[in-house]
Amino acid sequence: MSRLRSATFFPEDVDALLDTALIKPELPELKYFIKPEFSISGFYDDKIVYAGGVFPLWPGVGSAWFLIDREFSKHVKREVWSFVRHIKEFLNALSLHRIQADISCTQPAALRLVK
Repeated sequence: MSRLRSATFFPEDVDALLDTALIKPELPELKYFIKPEFSISGFYDDKIVYAGGVFPLWPGVGSAWFLIDREFSKHVKREVWSFVRHIKEFLNALSLHRIQADISCTQPAALRLVK
């Protein structure tokens, strides 16, 4: 059995990841835009290691966000694919035709992730 599992997202998950996140969000108020029903969290054993989702910007367009624990980032490739699967589900549920992600060009890990 895998020690890694996806779980229901709670807004407190963002707070739990902010101090240890490999990629820091550009918006300090990110948690106010998040739609929990279109977000997912990941746990390794009982520790939260990632959270992400989509929030609508305007009709047909959403913004993706993703936080991953710095120590857990060595597993990022596997987790990104799991996250992408959830994003596709959210894309369909929200009737989005485009998802964008705002990142800082000063964060190389963020650039790699989005590419």
